[in-house]
Amino acid sequence: SGTKGEDGWFVSEVTLTAPEGYTISNSVDGEYEESLVLTEEMAETITYYLKNTEGRIAKKTIAVKSDLNAPTAKYAVNNGEPQEFAAFDDFDIFCRDSATFSLTAEDTMDTEVTLEYKVSDVVLNAEKITDWTAYSEAVVLSPRTKNYIYVRATDDAGNSRIYENGVVVFEDSMADTKQVLHFLTDTQAASGTVQLNGN
Repeated sequence: SGTKGEDGWFVSEVTLTAPEGYTISNSVDGEYEESLVLTEEMAETITYYLKNTEGRIAKKTIAVKSDLNAPTAKYAVNNGEPQEFAAFDDFDIFCRDSATFSLTAEDTMDTEVTLEYKVSDVVLNAEKITDWTAYSEAVVLSPRTKNYIYVRATDDAGNSRIYENGVVVFEDSMADTKQVLHFLTDTQAASGTVQLNGN
């Protein structure tokens, strides 16, 4: 198998390896090799062909679900337009009173995305956060507080991405209010093999 995720998904390229005495191809008239690498995301049944040492060809099918990418999250402040997470100091924002921080997410394979968040008044190591809160509605940020917001987006396949966002909110309209954002992703490419039966 490839690198297994959740719910029957692979989170890597998938390699179909021909059984001993066979070679494999994705086309009956194609080039036959020892293995066939599936490099694209998919959730479908594919057809492949096995050829034995005598030149006889057998048509086979296999169901494959592979999701190679972590989901993408966006944020909005005070019901504004969703925006991509940016680099530190990319822009300023002023909030006179309390503010809300809302999240949306999407996945390249259109699977359901689970969003979680953590709000802290100090900088944390995001990889060591264990007490994530499931996101269901906009997060309220109190005025005159400093908030570091961490977001984790996970798709059905198990791909996960962490976003870090620091927000400082002041009541005083004269204050220099700044929203600084930092994007962090920790997804690693991997591969594996699938052993096939030639019968």
